[in-house]
Amino acid sequence: MNTTPATAVFFEEAQEQCATLEALLLELNKNPHDDDALGAMFRSAHTIKGSSGLFGFDGIVDFTHVMENVLDRMRKHDLVASDSLIDLLLRERDLAARQAAQSARLTPEGSG
Repeated sequence: MNTTPATAVFFEEAQEQCATLEALLLELNKNPHDDDALGAMFRSAHTIKGSSGLFGFDGIVDFTHVMENVLDRMRKHDLVASDSLIDLLLRERDLAARQAAQSARLTPEGSG
């Protein structure tokens, strides 16, 4: 698979979405009932999942689908944004960022 301008944009956007997730999770740690932050995090995970699927990065799709489900349950107030859950989501965010970076490195010409 050759890196195209579109896949280069995907890799950049995935890293930006992961940075957004991190910032929102840290903010949620201060205000666990911030519905706007919960909605924005869900949309970031959904964007990563959808974009990954477009380019055939099924491992990222599978992983972010699970993350998306947790965030959806938080949006619906089925799960509370506890310190331990936020910590887990931060670790998942780190893994998603590493998966996207690894996919970029494994894609021929992925580094430019």
